[in-house]
Amino acid sequence: MWLQEIFNQVFDTASNRLKVLTHAPDLEDKIDDLNNKITALDAAIDAIKTAVEGTLTTQLSGSKVEQASAQDTQVATTAKTYTKAAGASQMEVYCETGYIRVRTDGEACTSTTGEPIAAGFGSGWQADSISVYFIQESVITVVSR
Repeated sequence: MWLQEIFNQVFDTASNRLKVLTHAPDLEDKIDDLNNKITALDAAIDAIKTAVEGTLTTQLSGSKVEQASAQDTQVATTAKTYTKAAGASQMEVYCETGYIRVRTDGEACTSTTGEPIAAGFGSGWQADSISVYFIQESVITVVSR
């Protein structure tokens, strides 16, 4: 009886495999159909890209568009002057790390003069140039708008 059970299991397994194999051509047709649809979608996407190319315009908004920006790193006790970019109406300084002082009256900034700015803060002025004194080694970003 156990031999009959083994035979039945083998027969059932072979039968199931045969069923899968007889349905394989149907799967190949479905795969071919999907590949054709993917090819058609790729062609449609390329056509849309070609149609849209050059038709979308970008416009800056706001009254104070950034004209230029630069990031600078200096060691402690350095004093440096930054000048506003052409076409800009104001300057901004962002202290990324460290601690600085900023002066906007045309005079050189020192360790005891100017507006103090700590890491994570910034400020803006209607000035043609600014003098920055680096109290600590600092990274700043200077922006002209």
